Amino acid sequence: MMKHILGHMLVVTFIFLLIIFALAIIIGGYFFDVTGFFAIFGVTYDSPGSLLLFILLSFGLGFIFEIPEKFLNLLIGHKFITFVVECFFTWLAIHIADEVIKGISIPLDVEFLACMFLFVIQQAFEDLEEKKNVEAE
Repeated sequence: MMKHILGHMLVVTFIFLLIIFALAIIIGGYFFDVTGFFAIFGVTYDSPGSLLLFILLSFGLGFIFEIPEKFLNLLIGHKFITFVVECFFTWLAIHIADEVIKGISIPLDVEFLACMFLFVIQQAFEDLEEKKNVEAE
């Protein structure tokens, strides 16, 4: 009986550690991508902690703004309007996070550039996904 319980505890612990490791890899990769992007464009930040707070806040705000963004895109449906709406909500999330986190300073032109960069990346992944779906059929 005791071996059975210890076996289950070991499995649960291993799965938990595996999930934590995967999340650490994802968050670390995102953190270093943002750090590299900011280094290229001369964005200043006080500490890695303020940068991490900025990333988490902008990600959370982006998740919240995703709802009206998708609704407007479905309502309108035009490619240029989709670009404007998605860039606006992405910029809004980045700008609010920049204003709230005092340890980071992002120039307005870099905020706009980041929004357009994120839009292009998102469109590329959506195009790849659509291509895979067409090939599967």
